[in-house]
Amino acid sequence: MKTHLLFSLSFIVLLFACQESEYVPEGLRKLTPEEMITKAEQGDWGNAGEVVLKDEKGNVIPRDSLRKITDFDAFWTDPYADEDGKVVEAIMRQATPADKQLRDRINRIMNQGPDVKMVEVDCANKQDFLQAIYESDQYKRTERVDPKVDHENLGKIVSFLEKCGVPKKAEVSEVQMAAIWAVLQHGSLRYRKQYLPMLTAAAKRGDMDKGVIGMMKDRNLMDEGKPQIYGTQIRGNQLYTLFNPEFVNKRRKEIGLGPIQEYLDRWNIVFEIPQKE
Repeated sequence: MKTHLLFSLSFIVLLFACQESEYVPEGLRKLTPEEMITKAEQGDWGNAGEVVLKDEKGNVIPRDSLRKITDFDAFWTDPYADEDGKVVEAIMRQATPADKQLRDRINRIMNQGPDVKMVEVDCANKQDFLQAIYESDQYKRTERVDPKVDHENLGKIVSFLEKCGVPKKAEVSEVQMAAIWAVLQHGSLRYRKQYLPMLTAAAKRGDMDKGVIGMMKDRNLMDEGKPQIYGTQIRGNQLYTLFNPEFVNKRRKEIGLGPIQEYLDRWNIVFEIPQKE
């Protein structure tokens, strides 16, 4: 799920009635739309997990208590930065039409993503190279996501694919292979689309899991605002829009994925659409 302040916080919704803001963070400065666009262009949102979320009264919003509301597009977060320009606090409120236009603009920028920095790669040492990237990608990921680390890892994976290609299944471990698709999945739409054909070819020859390709296709469709195919993407603790949902289990079975309800159980999401063969 690219992660930066606006969009990682857009998955968090409010349990209070929105009203005119009465709280202004002391000693902090609200970012202008132009500054937000610049941060999006530079991929410089910092770590969203370190930002304190507050409502318009100044009350801290517990993140784990906000997952029940699903209409996250109706809300917006105003980021406030310290004197060093680091976003440390955000106030959530109801989104205006102007906010939604700005969100769309930032979303387009983030999907493009900044250019990656290429690195030297020794293809003869691919196991250690990929293992280190996997560990960096997964380190404390359930607690917080660092966009800077994700972007650095993306540059390493792009460099690896350009020089070494997708390794054969017998050459690396399952975890090491996962480093390739996981980093692309956590990166920008631009690079995911660029290298998806290479990974798809690897899946066809049996070197990569077809289910992974399905996940990446779904993520691309979601980032483009289109319905997903296999039902692998969750937004706001809800299943993202699904194409022909009555046939989703048939499609999932074709790429080695289990029934969608089993997948959704981990989020306590109920899928009530009868399936057809």
